Amino acid sequence: MRVDNRPSDAVALALRTDAPIFVSTGVLARAGHIRPEGGSMTSVVPGYGLSVQEVTGELLPHFRGARIGSILITHVRLESRGARDGLKRGDVVLQVNDLSVRGLKNFLHLMRSTRSRNEAVRLSIHRGENRLGLTLSRP
Repeated sequence: MRVDNRPSDAVALALRTDAPIFVSTGVLARAGHIRPEGGSMTSVVPGYGLSVQEVTGELLPHFRGARIGSILITHVRLESRGARDGLKRGDVVLQVNDLSVRGLKNFLHLMRSTRSRNEAVRLSIHRGENRLGLTLSRP
């Protein structure tokens, strides 16, 4: 469901429903490039229903197996391709098709290039205490 509302209402709804908040690119363009102090940028992965964030030094102690520059799955939309293929909120992506992930831009580039070649995407992830391999179906 898509809801258009003020930022304060969006935060209140998201907290009550455990839903992500998406901001249109137009709003971000008018606001300029905003990066939280000491934080990392977040993004949506088209075709898979994922919201992701780069793991920073601040987040590192909270996720076993993570390293700076790996990617944290912050949200997986219900019934999305990512959910059907087994990704879960809190998974940390370490590799895409055997290539180490080195930040959000690198991760998105690896995902786009694999998609443009119509290849399956193999992810190496860390979930809790375990390192897993998942293959995402083509979008």
